[in-house]
Amino acid sequence: MYILKNKGKGKIADHIQVRDADFALIAYFNACDLQDYLSRTGFHHKSCSMLQDAISAVPYGKIVEIHNL
Repeated sequence: MYILKNKGKGKIADHIQVRDADFALIAYFNACDLQDYLSRTGFHHKSCSMLQDAISAVPYGKIVEIHNL
């Protein structure tokens, strides 16, 4: 799984992309909607906190591969 954070400008909000191993887009959502996205996707509690930590650690404009989710 890959995580990419995009920095918005002006009225455009920051966005997060979640992509699979083939780099196909799985999810695209506002950074402010992180809690809502995680609750809708059904991640169990441990994966949810791991994913939140991973997303917060990713710098804007960088692609990071996440393992063990």
